[in-house]
Amino acid sequence: MKVIALIMAVLLVVPVLTVTAQETYQIAEGKWFGCETKEEFNKLLDYLLDDDYEAFNNALAIGLMTGTCTIFESGETVYLEDTSILSGLVKVRRPGETREYWTNLEALE
Repeated sequence: MKVIALIMAVLLVVPVLTVTAQETYQIAEGKWFGCETKEEFNKLLDYLLDDDYEAFNNALAIGLMTGTCTIFESGETVYLEDTSILSGLVKVRRPGETREYWTNLEALE
């Protein structure tokens, strides 16, 4: 019984964690896409670096149809969920959505 009383006393003393709002960003001018995994995003970038636009368009179309990739609109608001600064990538999420997408750091304003 003393253990239960002690636990309850500790719970009353422990401060309540406050949730801080995530910082929002806007998508920069230009054409930006994102993918749920870094691997898929980097594969699409590889196609662009190879100037293989047909492979890029096909892979992006498949990603858009399956929902694993998305196209961002200039000025669109997003939440920053994760960063991979050394690779120049950020993971963002649209307000009200649960899907998160990796995209270029330059896509954020």
